[in-house]
Amino acid sequence: MFPALLVLLDLSRRRELAWRWYAAFLVPAGAMAFVQMRAAHAQGTIQPLHGGSVWTHAATVIGVLPGYAMSIVAPIGLTPQRHVDPVVSPTDVRFLLGMALLAATAWGVVVSGRGARRLMVAVPWLLVTLLPTLVVPIPILQADRYLYLGLPFVLGAAFAWTSERRADLAKTLRWVAIAWIVALAGTAVWYAEAWRSSTALWTHEIERRPSDWKAWYSLGTARIEAGDPEGCRKCYEQVLVFDPSFHPAAEGIAVLDISAGHADKAESSMAAMLASSPEYAPGWTALATAREAMGRLDDARRAYRDGRAACPGDAELARNAESFEARHPAR
Repeated sequence: MFPALLVLLDLSRRRELAWRWYAAFLVPAGAMAFVQMRAAHAQGTIQPLHGGSVWTHAATVIGVLPGYAMSIVAPIGLTPQRHVDPVVSPTDVRFLLGMALLAATAWGVVVSGRGARRLMVAVPWLLVTLLPTLVVPIPILQADRYLYLGLPFVLGAAFAWTSERRADLAKTLRWVAIAWIVALAGTAVWYAEAWRSSTALWTHEIERRPSDWKAWYSLGTARIEAGDPEGCRKCYEQVLVFDPSFHPAAEGIAVLDISAGHADKAESSMAAMLASSPEYAPGWTALATAREAMGRLDDARRAYRDGRAACPGDAELARNAESFEARHPAR
């Protein structure tokens, strides 16, 4: 998005547009975006359109704008993940508020074009940073960290614009700005303690939303990274209480069972899961690993063969199978 910011800066200062410079920045930015898009497609992080259509996707993206505005002006209730339901109706209050924010943006650009052009940078930049989500559907539309650069621009420009036109308000605005900064600093200190580690972050999230199974899964991952396999197991088991069909949690428990010397238990659970969901490739790897741990190499080889037949396009499963053959060549 940086090339777009350069254009906005030059417009705001009434400079001649320097297309060669923009191109010089745009070429590496475009190359990086292309590589990132290819990687995202390969990893499966590019999602279908939110709501299933171009209209609902665009309306959903517009509908998260007011949430961003509130999170910056009053950064309380922050969370590492936000679940955004698609906007499917033009009367949805989120969409209406988002359209109002867009209208305010257009007004700000027009006003700034007639005088000081601060808003020509500040307001459009807020929206430009979100434009990729209109083109690239990502799983998490609203994340607290995405637009922190945008709204401070807008608020700073609004303070400056108001103080230039109402000198009597300038002193009051300074005190308001100072109080706001102090409040933000205090909030930051509190969150720095609440989010001091991955484990603390997800524990705090679960305290706020005890039924958030995704937070339980993330806490389990954080605990295994912190060297707490038993704590990880409890979290994954809680995930399955909320969503018994979430296979990564069941697979994670199987991996923990194998590490704890209970490969037979892991084999049983993975076999049961794969009987109903043979398309879940990591489950075949866990099943084969359990059989390998028990010394049943032919059964492990058969699991990899069956898994590759059920999931022919899974590269990781293929690599695991090849690694197994390298360790245990067939006689």
